[in-house]
Amino acid sequence: MQESSESVFEMLVKPVRRLVEQKGFPEPTEPQEKTIPKILEGKNVLLISPTATGKTEAAFLPVLSMLLQQPKTPGIKVLYITPLRALNRDLLERLEWWCNNLDIKLAVRHGDTDTKERTRQSRSPPDILITTPETLQAVLSGWLLRQHLQSLRWVIIDEVHELADSKRGSQLSLALERVRNLIGKDFQMIGLSATIGSPEKVAQFLVGNNRSVEITRVPVAKIMRLQVIFPQPTEEDARLAGKLYTHPEVAARLRVIRASCRQNYAATSNLSATHRGRRETCRKTLHSPRSSCPIKGNPRLHEQTQIRAFVHEHPSGLGSVGKQIQSVGHRFSSIHSPRIPR
Repeated sequence: MQESSESVFEMLVKPVRRLVEQKGFPEPTEPQEKTIPKILEGKNVLLISPTATGKTEAAFLPVLSMLLQQPKTPGIKVLYITPLRALNRDLLERLEWWCNNLDIKLAVRHGDTDTKERTRQSRSPPDILITTPETLQAVLSGWLLRQHLQSLRWVIIDEVHELADSKRGSQLSLALERVRNLIGKDFQMIGLSATIGSPEKVAQFLVGNNRSVEITRVPVAKIMRLQVIFPQPTEEDARLAGKLYTHPEVAARLRVIRASCRQNYAATSNLSATHRGRRETCRKTLHSPRSSCPIKGNPRLHEQTQIRAFVHEHPSGLGSVGKQIQSVGHRFSSIHSPRIPR
């Protein structure tokens, strides 16, 4: 498994491999492992994979690798089509790093692109253009950009499932057929999609009739380990429950959570001076006598303050655990306690 994972990135050209190492990718994800070789072979590919599995890099890295092996000529070589303008802006930020380090021109074009930028793209076209289906149709009406599309080699459609069964998808299919007719040749199609129920139909939409396409599926299921802990109260928990004005079962859970925090976040000993100051303040509040408590005379509010102080005593790494602890007090009182002074 490890050897095959390494060989996938090794298939890319050296400048791209160097950036992959600089990004800190130890090994490709499953979608990248299955898709990169097929794209490098020049096949039309539909990648179906859950969110946050590296679909964008699975399509973009092999295209960059092949683009760097082409002679430097003016013109748009790659179209990256997304259904939303917001995705265009996000992609521009995400892909700029790769393109800037490889001396590849990248630009985005949509309805909000200003006149100055449009003129710049017409005079000096980018190698990669991020756009929307509607903007692609508008681009085809301009003579200069039609000429720049003569160099087109790759088309990547992101979130293709959003377009497959809509009028926008039909318009995109017509626009791509117009591009094929204008440049007189075909280009490689790469589709990225979330999990769908009819991949064959989406694949046919992606490439059109009488064109081959390979479907790469990555299962949604993830391997995970679950552990259910239900601690039984001890005598020490009972004593702590008396001090906190709560149930022994709650005190037992606090004990287990506290032990887990100590085990998983041993680095808290290196807290910054600010955190140490906060911890000292909360410790004083935790051990202060009830007579000096700002909520004297209300045991339930006192309980909440004690629990909150326990949370603040561990300011690093308590995230969701802290929320669980804080929710304990709210089970016994709907009154919100004041914030602990820092």
